[in-house]
Amino acid sequence: MINQPDGFDLLETARRALLDTILPGLPAEKTYTALMIANAMGIASRELQALPKPPLHNESIAALLGMAGVALDDNEPVSESFLATIIRQQAIPQEHERALRALLLALTHDKLRISNPKYLSS
Repeated sequence: MINQPDGFDLLETARRALLDTILPGLPAEKTYTALMIANAMGIASRELQALPKPPLHNESIAALLGMAGVALDDNEPVSESFLATIIRQQAIPQEHERALRALLLALTHDKLRISNPKYLSS
């Protein structure tokens, strides 16, 4: 589960700000360029919306839970939300805590690569 807002929401919010807030204050010779940028943002956001949303690390989560002996429910799909529930229930045995921490670190790094890549390089 990627935290919200996702790329689509961010592009749409930025596009609306460009059109509603910035564009009205631009000089006439900059209007065409701003409209081209808004159009490109609209195309990109529609493309993002059309892409399938692959679950992030669900196989790794399922592997950890299986290794830790956590019973998986067919009615509850394996996801970061499910993992959070299992963590809150303290259902992962202590001997698997190192693997859990490694998985949580990998999930966090993947999110940072998207939302704040400079943080990882510092």
